[in-house]
Amino acid sequence: MRRRPARGAALLLAMVVLTLVATLAASMVWQQQRSVQVEAAERARVQAALMLDAGIDAARFTIRNLSSEKLTSIAPWDLELQETRLSALLTADRDNSGDADLDAYFQGHVEDALARYNLRNLLGEDGKPLAAEVDTVKRLCELAGLGSFADTLITAFAASRDPAAAQASTDVTRPPVPIISRMEHLRQLGLDADGLARLQQVMDLLPERGTRLNLNTASAGVIAAVSGLPGGQAAQLARSGGPRNLRHLTLSDANTVVGLTGAATLSEARFSTTSNWFYIHAHVRFEDRALASRALVKYEGQGNAPIPIRQLERRPLAVAASNTGATGSR
Repeated sequence: MRRRPARGAALLLAMVVLTLVATLAASMVWQQQRSVQVEAAERARVQAALMLDAGIDAARFTIRNLSSEKLTSIAPWDLELQETRLSALLTADRDNSGDADLDAYFQGHVEDALARYNLRNLLGEDGKPLAAEVDTVKRLCELAGLGSFADTLITAFAASRDPAAAQASTDVTRPPVPIISRMEHLRQLGLDADGLARLQQVMDLLPERGTRLNLNTASAGVIAAVSGLPGGQAAQLARSGGPRNLRHLTLSDANTVVGLTGAATLSEARFSTTSNWFYIHAHVRFEDRALASRALVKYEGQGNAPIPIRQLERRPLAVAASNTGATGSR
């Protein structure tokens, strides 16, 4: 009769030990499974990033080849690839022996960075705002529905490029001077996301000043704001330009279209019919990962040398959203 409590205690102890062992085993299995999932996700992310890099390299190669030739029936900004299974691209290469069943999808296009006004042109060599460019910025802000923001933008941008103002910003008794080197930095001036998006439709902030607006890709509103032409003439320029064979081959062609002669002609210092700055938009969908990238490149007649990337942005995308279209507006 005395052994029954001992047997019961032993059985209870065995059950406790078994529970602990099962819990530890389950924890180890979960940790192992979690490690496998993390490793698989990281591998997919790295592979997707490499695919993006390959796509950008292919676009840079094509831009270099098209830019080195005389502008005819196709220009770099015409390049667009709808979402395509990567294996379909690989099988097009006879020398490729890769996996034809690779479950990855690639999409991209090239955008002319000179289709919008370059805010850096606002300032002259001395760092002071130019009168003609001040008027242009004000018209562009009005075009974007941000007329009241123009003076703030002009003053803040000039201050951000002024070395004396930057040095004075270390004075704690003065408000700090905002650093504006990208369009996104305009949010520091109180501009909301919607206002920034509308402003980015008409102007950009490239690394260098002195760029010229491309009449073949700029909208009628931007052409009118930069040139000061009436809306009808600007619209005529925009309609007669555009993709493929409808574009202006030279600035003289553009002036002829709207009947501009003498001193009224569009200046070669501000307008062009070609471009050497491009945005390469690309996104890839691989397994349960989707990544988008935007690379800014400049063609400077590099010959066979690769076109350098001046800016590169990369961000994750929701897989469901990646099926709905391109990563950026054209």
